[in-house]
Amino acid sequence: MMKIILLTSALIVTNALAFGQVDEPVVRDNRKESIHEKLALYHSPIHLQHTGSPADFYTNLEYDLDSYVENNWSYITNEAPSAAWSYYSVVETATHYFILYTFYHPRNWAEKYSPAEEHANDWHGALCVITKKGQYGELDAMITNEEDDFYSYVRRGSGFSSSANENVDGSIFFGDTAYYGFGKHPGIQQKKYGHGLKALAYIPSKRSNYRLGEIKKSNKIGWGATPQLKEPLTYGLISMFYSSRNKSNFGNYLNDESKTPWEKQLLHIQGVAYTYYKWGVLLGSDEYGCGDGVYLTCKKNVCKAPWMWDDKDDGPNYPGTIAIDPAQLVKYYFKVPEAFSLKYVSNLYLSDLKEKGYNNNKLPEGWPEKLDLNALLNKLE
Repeated sequence: MMKIILLTSALIVTNALAFGQVDEPVVRDNRKESIHEKLALYHSPIHLQHTGSPADFYTNLEYDLDSYVENNWSYITNEAPSAAWSYYSVVETATHYFILYTFYHPRNWAEKYSPAEEHANDWHGALCVITKKGQYGELDAMITNEEDDFYSYVRRGSGFSSSANENVDGSIFFGDTAYYGFGKHPGIQQKKYGHGLKALAYIPSKRSNYRLGEIKKSNKIGWGATPQLKEPLTYGLISMFYSSRNKSNFGNYLNDESKTPWEKQLLHIQGVAYTYYKWGVLLGSDEYGCGDGVYLTCKKNVCKAPWMWDDKDDGPNYPGTIAIDPAQLVKYYFKVPEAFSLKYVSNLYLSDLKEKGYNNNKLPEGWPEKLDLNALLNKLE
C-alpha cells in the first residue's frame, strides 16, 4: 500500500567537527551564512514522499553514523530513521538567489520479480529561483530532476515563461503559510523506488490529486517527529557549505565527525577517498543485497552528486550546471525578466575551487570534459 509522507522544514543545520585535515579550511562569511540560512528556511519545500518500503525515507549520507557511504545500502531497517534531512546550497547574483534543495536516499531500488536495475545511494533535488525583493525575495521558478531529465515550473504571474529552448512543464503549488508558519513553501514530491522529483501534482499516482486540506489530515503517516524537529512532520536543513552550526542545533542526530558533502568532495580531490568514487559520483557497492542476480541487476558507483546532475538533451548545459552555474541554466530554461544577472556575488562552489587553485590547467579528477572552469571562475564578482 502506498504511503504519502508530508514533511516541511525545521531549522537549518550544518556539521561541526572535522573528519580529517588535508589543508587549511576555506574561510566563510558568517553574515552570508546567516542570511542564506533564513532564505533556505523561508522557501523550503513542502515535501511529499511516496513510499513502498523504508528505503524510500530520505535521510543524510551518514544516517548509519559513519562517513563511508559505500555500505549505506545495508543499514536500512524496517523502521524509518529518527529524522529526515535535506542538503541545501544558496548561490547568489545581484538580482537573484538560487537555492538548491537536495534529498538523499540510501537505495535506488525495485520490487522483486520485475526486471530492473538497482544501485546504492540516490540523490535528487529542486532548484528554486528567488527574485530579490523585500526581505526574503519571491520564489518565481523551479527546476527539478528525475534521473537524467530536468523539469521546469513557474509561479503564476512571475514573469518567467518558456524559453526558445525549453517549454515550462507546469505551475508551482504553494502551501498555506498560515498553517506551515514562517515562509512561503513550494510543493514537491518524489516517487518511490527511483525517487524522481517533480513539482507537487505532477507525478502520476492515485494520491497526486491531494490538496492541502486533505494533506493536513494525513501528515503523520509514515514518519514520527523528533524532539527537536517541530510539528507538522519536519526535516532538518543541512548546508552544503557551512560546517559550524550543527553541533548546537542537531548534535544528537548527526555524526559529530562528519563534514558536509561539498567539503568531502574537496577532500576527495586532495586524496581523501571515503565518500566519492570520482568527481561528483558517490561510492556505492554492488554487494549487501543490492540486486538479486536473477531479475534485479546492481550497478556500483553510479549515484551523482548535485555538481554532476545533468539533463540528457538540454543542449550546451553540461553536468553540474544546476549547482555550480544555476543562473546560466535558468536563463536557458526560461524566458527571464530583463533584470537577470549572470555574475555571482556569492558562489561557494566556484570560490572554493578558486581558493584551492583549480582552473583549466589544474582540473579536479573527473571534472566534466566540456565544462570550462576558467569561464565559470570569471563569473565571480
